[in-house]
Amino acid sequence: MLLFSAIIIRIFWSISQKVPQNLGEAERVAYAFMQTGTIADAFADGQGPTAHLMPLFPAFAGLIYRLFGWHSPASDAILAIWSVGIVLLSFMLLFLAFEKLGTPKSARIGALAVVCIFPLAYAFETVWFRVWEGGAAAASSAAFLLLLLKLDDQSERISAWQVAATATVAAMIFFVSPPIGVAAYLGALMLMVRQLPVRRWPGTAVMTLAILVAVLTPWTLRNIEKLNAPVPLRDNFGLELALAYHAAAVDAPDDGTAFVRRFNDIHPARSAGYKKLVAAGGEVNYAKKLGDETKDWIRSNPAAAVKLTVRHVKELFFPPAWYWVSGESRPGAGTVMKMAMHYAISVLGILGLIWGLCVAWRRYSYVAVMTLVPFLPYAIVQPTLRYRYICLSLLVFLSADFVSRMVRSRHARFGPGTAFRRRGARSDAEPQLSTLSPTWPDR
Repeated sequence: MLLFSAIIIRIFWSISQKVPQNLGEAERVAYAFMQTGTIADAFADGQGPTAHLMPLFPAFAGLIYRLFGWHSPASDAILAIWSVGIVLLSFMLLFLAFEKLGTPKSARIGALAVVCIFPLAYAFETVWFRVWEGGAAAASSAAFLLLLLKLDDQSERISAWQVAATATVAAMIFFVSPPIGVAAYLGALMLMVRQLPVRRWPGTAVMTLAILVAVLTPWTLRNIEKLNAPVPLRDNFGLELALAYHAAAVDAPDDGTAFVRRFNDIHPARSAGYKKLVAAGGEVNYAKKLGDETKDWIRSNPAAAVKLTVRHVKELFFPPAWYWVSGESRPGAGTVMKMAMHYAISVLGILGLIWGLCVAWRRYSYVAVMTLVPFLPYAIVQPTLRYRYICLSLLVFLSADFVSRMVRSRHARFGPGTAFRRRGARSDAEPQLSTLSPTWPDR
């Protein structure tokens, strides 16, 4: 029922809202793929081959457009079904993962209700993830967390084919979303150390590396041929670094306005930035030039760089108003409500993760890796709500888990009617300190 409600809500939202017609570089690449079958033109028609973003989902959208027409009713419906479907799959995978963690069913249903019904990211879930990888990244994260918990919980020895399958899934996730992929590999490393004998470690490491190389090689060879550069993933790191670290961002009176000005000045999606890209000799050279200049600025201004990094981390967990409405001096009621929901989810989610690590370290260490590690790369770029989304639902489930455990712990401590017990009275029925921690399964 909740999943059905989520579908209906998102359909009505899509109908009632003005759907963006420009979905950025991913949609441009999808258009180029529809026209020419190539991953190209991320910033302008005729730009040529690109490695600005990972190719799978723009290519998938481009294929749908090629078969059914550019933004035809059929193609838009298919991509909307895909976008919402992959998001709902991520919800269900988290529901199953937290069942493995021992989270009460009522808490899991509550978390499912929040992600299905609350307006946390409708625009991403219904529109943007038609061409961007965020929905698939969130689903991949939830799926790998469930896989780690199942493998860690099984009594029999992990077989060679399970190792190969896990390494293959991790490599595919890394190709879809490198931040989630890094977390997946760290989680797999923890699993290897815990579950495999030392004598199997070298073989497992070699197999894992070989599979990763096999997955990345075709894209890397393509980039060598098309861009004259051995780019294994994306070539935009220098650009993203330059957007995040610059003098105007340090003490700007309005962070959102400072970012928009910087974006308009250097990002190739804008005419000024595209002219600079062409003058630099292409996107690879342009990103490298920006990266080198930014690294020099960071070395010359270490205190300012640290200040910006701390701000980025803060914004990932507590997004400011300008993430929704850039340049808004006094956020409206809708923006305030969204901020309050995101702040509450972050606070409760972090508390839930800390408590989980304290009382069930082994299991919740996998949750910690899949929650926190994907955020690390975004600490050195300018975060956005789309970047935050990849771990948003995970934080919701951690929040529900924490609230449920708190309620159960309080009930176990005080019990019915104890609020009326005379102050200072001692009852033999009162629980001992050992009963104050929730009984979470651990190994």
